[in-house]
Formats: sequence, C-alpha cells, structure tokens
Amino acid sequence: MNSPNLELDISGFLVDPKLKLETAKGQIAWQKIKGQWQISGKDVVFSNPDVSASLTANYLFGDPKQTDSLTLNMQFERATLTEAHRYLPVEMDRDARTYLSKAFTGGEIQQGSLSIKGDPNQIPYSAKFPGEFTLNLPIKNTTFNPVPTLPVSQGSWPAFTNISGAVMMKESTLKVRVDKANYQNVLLQSIQATIDDINAPNSDLKVTGSASGDLNELLDYIKPTPILQKRPSVAQLLSVSGPANLTVDLAIPLSGSKDPDLDIRLTLLGNRMQWSDFPPLLNTKGSLRIQDDFPVPETIRAEVLGGNLQVTSQSAKGTEKLMTIAGGINTNELKKHLADKSDSTFAPVLSAMTGRINYDGQVRIDKSNIDSNVRFNLNAFGLNAPEPLNKVINTPLTARLNLKSNPDQKSGGSMLSWSGQIGERIFMQGSSATGSPVRQAYGIGMPATLPQNGIALGINTNELDLDAWYAFLKPSPASDAATKKGGEPTSSQ
Repeated sequence: MNSPNLELDISGFLVDPKLKLETAKGQIAWQKIKGQWQISGKDVVFSNPDVSASLTANYLFGDPKQTDSLTLNMQFERATLTEAHRYLPVEMDRDARTYLSKAFTGGEIQQGSLSIKGDPNQIPYSAKFPGEFTLNLPIKNTTFNPVPTLPVSQGSWPAFTNISGAVMMKESTLKVRVDKANYQNVLLQSIQATIDDINAPNSDLKVTGSASGDLNELLDYIKPTPILQKRPSVAQLLSVSGPANLTVDLAIPLSGSKDPDLDIRLTLLGNRMQWSDFPPLLNTKGSLRIQDDFPVPETIRAEVLGGNLQVTSQSAKGTEKLMTIAGGINTNELKKHLADKSDSTFAPVLSAMTGRINYDGQVRIDKSNIDSNVRFNLNAFGLNAPEPLNKVINTPLTARLNLKSNPDQKSGGSMLSWSGQIGERIFMQGSSATGSPVRQAYGIGMPATLPQNGIALGINTNELDLDAWYAFLKPSPASDAATKKGGEPTSSQ
C-alpha cells in the first residue's frame, strides 16, 4: 500500500470509524485461517493533519466459537491532543474516552505509543478478562482541566496552562500526569488525575497535586471549585496576601450526584489574613486543612492585636475536631482596631483600657457545629472606670466566654449564642440568628437574663456614683480624640 488521500471505513474498531489519511504506506494482508479472518499490517505508516503514526498489527476475528485476538503496536510520532481519542479502540471504556476528549484544549503528543495484546472486545482488560493494554502519550503546550465532567451544580475547576506531562493507561487504570503547569502566576507541580478502574461502575476520578504562589491567587483558583462552592462566605469575607503552598487530594465521582471527597492542606509562609472586620493575622505560619464543611487549623502561629496567637489541633472522636488556642492582646492595638468600628457609646470604655489580656481555651468543631470555651487572665489588664467596673493593673481577675455556632434550620444560615462571666459579679449572654435581631443581656451583681428583643442591663450594687458615671460616659474632647487615634487619653487641666 502506498496511497495518498486514502479514506478508510473500519467500523467496530476505532472510535472514529471513518479515517481520512493524506498518506498511507505499508503492507496489509488478509487470509482466512480455520474459520477466522486474519488481517495483518506491517510497517504501516499514515498521517493527516491530526496524527502521524506507524503500526504493526495482527487481528484474528470472525468465528463465534473462538475468541477474537489482536496484537497491536502503534507509535505516535506526533498527534493533536484534542483529536487523539478518535484513534483509540472503540471498545475502550466510554468514561475514559469522554474524559480524554474533554480534559484538554489544544496541545500536542510527541513520541507516544499504544500496545494491545488480547481480545479487543475486552479492552482495557481486567482480572476476569485478562490481556495487555498500555497507552503512553507524552503531552505539551496544552491546557488541562483536571475535572471536566464535574456537574455545574458542584462548581468547576479552572484549567491549567503551559502543561507538560503524559497520558497513560495500564489495563483499566488511567492516569494523567502533569509535571508542571501554571494558573496565572501560581506554579502547579506533580498534578496527577487517576481513574483506578475505568471498568468499574461509579468510578471516582482521583486528583492529587501541589501548588505554590501568592495566597490571593491560590484563593482565586479554588473559589469556583467544590472546595469553596459550599463555603461562599470564605471567598466573600476572607482577604489574604503573601506566599503559600497548597496540596490537593480529591475523589470526584464520574457519574451520579455524590459530592466530591476533599482533603486540602494550605501551608502558610508568613501571610496576612483577615476575616471580614476582625483583627488581621500578621506573619501567619502553619497549615489549614479542609476536609468537611469548615477549614481547620492544624498548627497556626500569628501576630494579632500586638500579641502572639497559637492554634493547635488535638485528637478527637469521630468527625469532631478539637483545637487549643492561646495568646495575648495589647489593649492599645485593640483600641486602634476598634476606634472606627465601635459605637461612640463605648468610646469611654475603650479609652479607659490599659495593659494586656491573656487567653487560652478550646474550640470543638463537628461538621458545621462550633463550641468554643475561652478563659481570660486579666491580671495585667486595667480599666480606669468608676465602680463597680474599676480594675487596677496587677490585681487578680479572670473571665470566661462560651461561644457556640450551629446551623439555623429556619433561615438556612447560622445561629450564634454566647455566655460569659468576668470575676464573680459580671455576667453576660446573647444570641444572633440569620435574619433575626441580636439579643444581649448584661448583669452586674446579678444574673444576665436574655430579653425577647434588644439589650437588657441589670445592676445590683450597694452604691453607684451616678455623677462619676455621667462624667465617665461624657469624656473630654481630648480623651475622645485619643481614643479615635488608638492611644492613651491625655489629662485635661
């Protein structure tokens, strides 16, 4: 055979049965042996704009009493990656062929190979139907979507660019190996997408890999993915900057509506992180892990409000996660942070604060339920306020706070409740739910009873100097200005 512009119709063998070849050379022979047809090809070379390849083959078929047999060795000198699936055997698993046809945009294959030995009707073979099937397609200059078949309702994975790697199959195992790639300025390495058994019903696509770059760009990458699809508040309220590393381990069903299994680890390398209007974490180091509904710190160290924060995960039962926290707060930094955020009613209290607050405690997380218990050491804290709130630095005082967050079935949002105590005489509690007003209660010398709406304040004391409290709550202009700057009040003459 030595034919230009050859058209072949080989139904039942290749995905695309109609081949148009610009050139085709080689030896093809056929004969009937003991009730079976034998077609053999030797030194067959063919090419068109999609592919340039060569093969040797021997194919026995046609006798219903005997098993068909194919021995094929094909070398791809070059091939257009997006069209390569058309030249694969039609008996190859549909999910695998669909994945290969959708995962890549552009790109090329150079020096690839395909080897088959066995019954072509059982490709890609299994323990029940043994045979040999090996595919190796080195790829480059392509764009790769690691999860192209994910339902829109579950999010999407942005594509990688500047890909170099390989598509490989060994019997029923399909792998796409990406040695390196880019997303914006993020460098992705050791990306691997695997289908362990493409013959199995309800197969999972497993994706592993790592990325390094600016944390904000890493966050941009995972915003549309299943990682944050169910956590929109993370993308909306979290602001980040600085370098970081990300490792990903996913199991994504190729069919059905089952949610993906996630195991994401974010390694922080001295980052700035801020959630909404909360105080920013500076020089943050450690790691966060996302497996269920809530990102959980494994170990975090950061600077916040002039002190050091440390968060460490501990072992817990079942799905529950337990973290310990410890740190300190400089009241001057607290005043700076709250100066433009607090109601003017609280300005005198902020201005009167001095010293330092130390704290430690535990946070328990079970799926979307959070239960926090924090203890405060106020020995080094001072409050220059009238009695019964006056506190002198270096006098003993402790406090506690319990904070709980649970899903709110009515609103579909979350419900927050808190309770606490300062010393032996001050009590507080409150609650807030999505779409409902905040309720708060404070008691001095008596329990805090939560009202139906708004704020409740109760005081039980033998003596209350109203003149002193009036003067305290109506600070001088100099004191008010100092509070807004986050500094100490200046004395008035």
